[in-house]
Amino acid sequence: EPSSQWYFRVKHDKITYFLNATSTDNLSNLKKNLVKLMPEHYRRDPKRIRLSVSDGLGPPTYTPLDKDNETLVKLGLQDEQALFVSFWDEEEPKWKPVLVEYPDPMAGEENDDEDSDELEKLETQLEKVALSPSSRKND
Repeated sequence: EPSSQWYFRVKHDKITYFLNATSTDNLSNLKKNLVKLMPEHYRRDPKRIRLSVSDGLGPPTYTPLDKDNETLVKLGLQDEQALFVSFWDEEEPKWKPVLVEYPDPMAGEENDDEDSDELEKLETQLEKVALSPSSRKND
């Protein structure tokens, strides 16, 4: 079967990583590419990173994807799916639980996943601009 271009929203804590892949990539490649996007303090051996899928219910149940050599399509993943990151805890030798912090829905409004992802991306870009030296005016 021909491979098609996919992208995933990979969530950890308050961060959403936007990750491109092809349907015929394997899980190991996906994790290697994810590590490249992570801030320095989260970077580690891709074998120490676990990706999970959520059943989408509240509170969600996370199912880990453990077959690193399996293709994404064989794992049952789909384009534009949300994945969740957890890390291996060296001290306790076990996987840490999935940690995701969702924005609080505004009173009286439904929480639209797409909108909150877009907002998160914009806020991150604004923070970067605010922190860059060129954006500060000379007093």
